[in-house]
Amino acid sequence: MKKIIFILTLLTTTFSLQTFATNSAASPLSALLNSYFDVKNALVNSDGIAAAAKSKELLATIEAVDVKNLSTDDAKVFLPLKEKLSVSAKAIAGAKDIAAQRSSFANLSTDFYALTKNVKISSTPVYYAYCPMTKNYWLSNDQVIKNPYFGKQMLSCGTVKDTLI
Repeated sequence: MKKIIFILTLLTTTFSLQTFATNSAASPLSALLNSYFDVKNALVNSDGIAAAAKSKELLATIEAVDVKNLSTDDAKVFLPLKEKLSVSAKAIAGAKDIAAQRSSFANLSTDFYALTKNVKISSTPVYYAYCPMTKNYWLSNDQVIKNPYFGKQMLSCGTVKDTLI
C-alpha cells in the first residue's frame, strides 16, 4: 500500500511540475519586453550612455526573434512592428543627447504598446503610463510611476492609463 501511495504521489508531482513548466513558459517575445524595460530604466536614470547601450541590446534582441517559433497570430502582430521597433532602437542607440533618445523612446513605446496589447508576452502585469508634460506614453513592469521622459527632474510625474495582463 505504501508503494502505491508513493508512486501516485510521484506521478502527481511529476505531472504538476510539467504542467507548471508548460504554463509558465515565456513567450519568444518576452526578451523584447525585458530589453525595452532596460532602455526605459536607463532613461529614468537620465543615463544616455546606458540608454544607447541597452538600445543596441534591444536591437540585437529584435533581430534575433525567430518568427518560426511564434504562433501564427503572434507573428501577424510582430512582423509589421519589427521594422518600426528596430528603427526606434537604432535612433536611441545613435542619438548624441538624451532629449533625442527620449523623443525616439516615445515612438518605441507606442509600438511596444501595440505589441504587448495584442500578444501575451508577459506573465506579470505591464503598466501603460502617460506623461502629461510630454504627452507621451511608456510601458513599465512596476505600477509606481518612474518617468523616463524627465528622469530625476520629474520622476513621479504621470499616471497609469492601462494595465495589460
